[in-house]
Amino acid sequence: MAANGRAKKIFPAMVKYAESSGLKITVHQTSGRGDGLRFLSQVNLSSYDGIIAVGGDGTLFETVNGWFLNASEKKPPIGILPVGTGNSVSIDLGLPAFDYKTALDIIRQGKTQKTDVGKFESENQTRYFINILGLGFITDVGLTAAKYKKFGRNAYTLAVLEELLTLKGIPLRLTIDGKKLDRSCIFVEVSNSRYTGADFMMAPGAVLNDGLLDITILNKVGRLRLLQYFPSLFKGKHILKPEVETIQARKITIESEIPKLLAPDGEHLGTTPVSIECLPQAVELFWP
Repeated sequence: MAANGRAKKIFPAMVKYAESSGLKITVHQTSGRGDGLRFLSQVNLSSYDGIIAVGGDGTLFETVNGWFLNASEKKPPIGILPVGTGNSVSIDLGLPAFDYKTALDIIRQGKTQKTDVGKFESENQTRYFINILGLGFITDVGLTAAKYKKFGRNAYTLAVLEELLTLKGIPLRLTIDGKKLDRSCIFVEVSNSRYTGADFMMAPGAVLNDGLLDITILNKVGRLRLLQYFPSLFKGKHILKPEVETIQARKITIESEIPKLLAPDGEHLGTTPVSIECLPQAVELFWP
């Protein structure tokens, strides 16, 4: 359950508030990883006015991918109740974590706006992300953060400190809107929204509906230097550092000699080589 079980504890209150607000809801409680995606890919979405993702970035990832896989002629907007460990997209929407009343009020008012979606192809599969896709140090941090989930928002901070112990550069070839770049990187992050995890402003210039993805490349640095950079991630000041490159693009491919694990929207699936494309205003969200 999202946020180390915290979402489950307040779920009855969320349902009660939704119903008292006049929303008629049908609840599907997921039983494990992938269940939300499978359910949404098969249900008849034409009979609903909206889909509500109750959780964090991982829940939204499954919701968006299930939405794309669904064959219904009419597919409704997606709403977010940000009650996960990481609630990255909700920050861009101005939704405070665990403020389910504000989130449900927005859904009840019915205001929507279209958002871009990142499409990526890896291991002969096509998937979608609405927040971010990364590889390298940040991906490793996400894996490690899972064991610190009980610490809530501090899970990512603790994971960063642990992953610094085995830090090393990754040789990569990137093709960005046709231009080839060879780099030795600590990480590459391809962002659709500004934040990643709970608090890191990875791409301060990212806009959810500008038709572009924001690429952040951290070229090889030492452990001490990266540790010094760490506080700047909270406010997006890392992009001012000399080892950091930022590029906006519509299409990106990333290749490596050794396959590297990908992290779309906080999940861990797929490896390099990967092809990434921005789909402008492809999904409608309930939006303040």
